Formats: sequence, C-alpha cells, structure tokens
Amino acid sequence: MRIDFHQHVWTEEFRAALERRSRPPYLRGRHLVLPQGGEFEVDPLAYTPEHRLSELDRAGLDAAIVSLPPTMEPTPELADPWNESAQQLAAQSGGRLLPLAYREARTGFLGAIVAATDLLDLDVVTPLLDRLQAQRQLLFVHPGRASPSSSGWWASGVEYTAQMQSAYATWVASGVARWPELRVVFALLAGGAPFQIERLVRRGLDPRAPFAPNMWFDTSSYGARALELTLQTFGASRLVFGSDAPVDPVDEALRTLRPFGDALEVELLVSNPLTLLNSERRRWAA
Repeated sequence: MRIDFHQHVWTEEFRAALERRSRPPYLRGRHLVLPQGGEFEVDPLAYTPEHRLSELDRAGLDAAIVSLPPTMEPTPELADPWNESAQQLAAQSGGRLLPLAYREARTGFLGAIVAATDLLDLDVVTPLLDRLQAQRQLLFVHPGRASPSSSGWWASGVEYTAQMQSAYATWVASGVARWPELRVVFALLAGGAPFQIERLVRRGLDPRAPFAPNMWFDTSSYGARALELTLQTFGASRLVFGSDAPVDPVDEALRTLRPFGDALEVELLVSNPLTLLNSERRRWAA
C-alpha cells in the first residue's frame, strides 16, 4: 500500500452546509470566504471524494488519510456534518480514503485532526488527547487560521510554520510525558522544527525530548533541501509522505522524493505509514 498521509476532502453534506451559510466561512461558486477576511478561489470539485480517488489513481497511490483542514475555521455547524458524513468515506471508497475526525475522538476514524494552536494549551485539549490515547487513535496536527492582516505567502509560509513550530515545541517539552502512548503526526515537517532542534537544545531543551517515540512528520509543502536536513536529524523512520492535495498536486509532492531513490520512497509511502497505523497494518498488508 502506497499511502498519502495528508489530503483534504469535502463530503457532499459538508459542501452543502458551506454553501447554505450567509456568514463566513461560506462558499459562493468558486469563492471560499473565511471568517478572518480571507477570500480564496478554489475548485470545489477537486475536494470531492471522486476527484481525490482519481488523483490517487493518476499518481499510483493506493490510499490517503483525509481530513477537514483547521485553516478553514469550520464552525460546529460545518464540523458536525463533516464528521457525520466522513465516517462512511472508508467504506464508500473501498478503504482508500481514511478519515480523521475534526477535533473529536470518534469510533470509525483513524484519529483526529486539530489546529496547531490547539496544542498551545494542553489542559484545554486534555479530554480529547486522553480519549485518543485510550482508543489507540492518532493525532494529526495541522496549521490553524492565520491572522486577519496576513495573506498569500506570508500566511502559509510564515504564520503556518510558526504555529507548527510552537505546537511541536510544546509537545516535546510537555505533551510527550503526559501522553507517552499517543501517536502524533505533525504536518509540513512541523514547520521546519527538525532544523531548529540544535538551537532549542542549546537554549535549554532536554536533548532527548525531540527523539521521543511516537512522533512523525509529514513532508507536505517542502522540497528536497528541507527533506535532506530532516533526514540528517531523524533518519527516514520518522517521516511519512504527505501532499496536502488538492492544495498542492500529489505529483509535485512525489517529485520531492525522487532524488533520494526508490528505497526512501518505499519507506515514506509504505513502511512508515503502516508502522504508524499499526492498528490497520494487518488489514492493509493483506
């Protein structure tokens, strides 16, 4: 099984709820309007399960971990329809689209996705993390909303990465000790956190903390140089392939791996995801 660990899907029920809204976030045709004033042109069809499966086929991938992105700032009126309808994605897709619940620990899901900013106060998310650990589900950490004044490359290149670095630092400093059995995946290389470890340690972080077990990074939005630095820090065993499709094309993300050879591609697309998703390993391997 070749697995993409980071894709986003809009179910039919979620899209209908998004189009019905008169207050942000809402969708009008191809214009997605978010609460903090951001407006983006999107292709709603690219987010459909059918299109996600089609792109998996074109890229030669077997499955994707799919979710609702916290960057959309979905309200409960949007998150609830997504959680209710997404539970059926795995069955409807023949096990190829495997959903994460939005900020909830629900049965029928691999785990939950949260905004990076949610981890900045671990006491607030303690009930969720406790339940995920008890249910042996995983936690996927993704950027949350950007500030109202930011847009374009600044929001995604600066604010999102800063959020992810802060979430990662909070986790290695405090979270790992409190939830030692919880598997955590940080999107977009935790905002480049692996490159910062030397400085964190020089400023007082326990040098063992970043290498605690049960932490992984997805490769979304970064290139070969960033991947090489991460490999020098952690080796390949902490990395999983993530594309962030349909925001970024799957083929473009796969090209980042090509200079490193087939062995690394197999590890990031096959071996590591199956290790990480150990509760699903036997079924997928069959």
